[in-house]
Amino acid sequence: MPFVPKHLDKKRSSIIPPVRVTEEERRVAEWLTERLEKEDGVNYAIADMVRVAIGTLLEKELARAEAAGEAVPEWVKEMAPSKS
Repeated sequence: MPFVPKHLDKKRSSIIPPVRVTEEERRVAEWLTERLEKEDGVNYAIADMVRVAIGTLLEKELARAEAAGEAVPEWVKEMAPSKS
């Protein structure tokens, strides 16, 4: 699965520039991290929540694009979490 937390995935070599967030956004990210850690029994980083969010948004947008009959590159389809 392309957007799984780091302990389950291959080595990552690309970097997304740092993102400034509000205090509230940071607290939400920490809360999400804590929830998934408790659920899975694994230590996650906030960066893992970014990966999960990318996968979730990709699935949603891919479904919308396909429903609208838009052309979607094969490599995008292959990256969708549900496709892996």
